[in-house]
Amino acid sequence: MENEYEGEDKLIDSFRKFDNQLLDIDFKSEFERLGLELHVKNAEAYSYRIYASIGKENLSYIDTGKLTYKDPIRSWVGITKPNMEEMLEYNKSSMPKDVRFKLYNMLEGFKHLMDNTDEMFQELERRKYQLEKIKDKNLTEKLELSKNYADGDLTGVIYSLGAMTSNMYTGSEMNAKYETQVFDSKKDYMTIMLGGGSELVLHRDEEAASGYFGKIITSRKGYSASVPLAEISKLDKDELSSVMSKIYVENKDQLIRLQKVRGLITEEKKDVVQPTRNRMLTT
Repeated sequence: MENEYEGEDKLIDSFRKFDNQLLDIDFKSEFERLGLELHVKNAEAYSYRIYASIGKENLSYIDTGKLTYKDPIRSWVGITKPNMEEMLEYNKSSMPKDVRFKLYNMLEGFKHLMDNTDEMFQELERRKYQLEKIKDKNLTEKLELSKNYADGDLTGVIYSLGAMTSNMYTGSEMNAKYETQVFDSKKDYMTIMLGGGSELVLHRDEEAASGYFGKIITSRKGYSASVPLAEISKLDKDELSSVMSKIYVENKDQLIRLQKVRGLITEEKKDVVQPTRNRMLTT
């Protein structure tokens, strides 16, 4: 009998150690290492479904069940969706043990698929590799353009490149081009080629000192990512406006195309198009 009890004690001790190990697991970071993101969605009252996903595609999920905690003043209180998201974001010790256990099982399941060279994870590895290359390229271009700004050459660079390689798109067209939803469909954007799959994206915004905001976006083998270029918003407003107006004039056909897409002009009215300040909208 003593041996039986001893065996039970060891089992209980093992479970306690496992519970402690669960507390140390930062699930958000662990899933990100596999190229996955965690998203919390509402189910029933104070119940949630936590999805592991790639972009918009949900690959698996757990149901948390109804989540409550004991409040010394208000008795039992429900855990809200922002509470649950905060627990995941900061790996809070207040995250319910059952939720941690379910996340652990889902995480281990994905690791098993990866270890067995599942096709899905081969794609994840490809995605991770390409995004790392994109990140490096974005930073390289950012450093170069930041140096141009420090040397006082950035406005001239925008004109010299924009006069030769600029294009104009609606926000919807940009979202379709880069398979994203970060661009405002109601607004228009100018892209200037930087080479090697990178482009400088400019858009009007009166909140910026220069009247424009900008970012660098790089595409590579079906993937893309962007990085902001704060120097655009710091440029001299009059100088940049003059340069952009010249680029707009040289891109009259594209301005006409955008206005056709917006339904602002018809074929009969195309000769009256002018590159006014309202022509390029902003994010």
